[in-house]
Amino acid sequence: MNDREAEAIDKLAEELDVAGQLIDDATSGVIADRWADLVAERLIERIDQAGRRLPEALADKYFGTAGASALRGMRNRLAHEYDKTDYEILWDAVRHDLPGVRSRMESDVSEARKMLSAAVLDLAAADEAAWQAASTSAVEEEA
Repeated sequence: MNDREAEAIDKLAEELDVAGQLIDDATSGVIADRWADLVAERLIERIDQAGRRLPEALADKYFGTAGASALRGMRNRLAHEYDKTDYEILWDAVRHDLPGVRSRMESDVSEARKMLSAAVLDLAAADEAAWQAASTSAVEEEA
């Protein structure tokens, strides 16, 4: 896994986690049905976009070969024919398909997040070293 793949996996996982929260909120009545429908529509668009950033092999692993295509078709329908949205189909995908996608990603998400955390620590160390070098140089110039 490279850094770009790790970022794509992390972003998709974040969107799927939001979908999980939406399911909980919609089920418990925390969010009104109409608002939940609109949020679900937007989440499908965002999940599709995040999924497109994955290499094809990973997209197939998480969504299945037909699933990625079905998601893209649903996204296109929501974007271009929103007045014909069948919310039963939409919610079936959100409630039943997306949790499985998130589950299939779990080991890769853990690996990706470890990688990204290490990259952040490396950047912080590099920033610290650069700051120290600049500080030392400024002190030497003053002397």
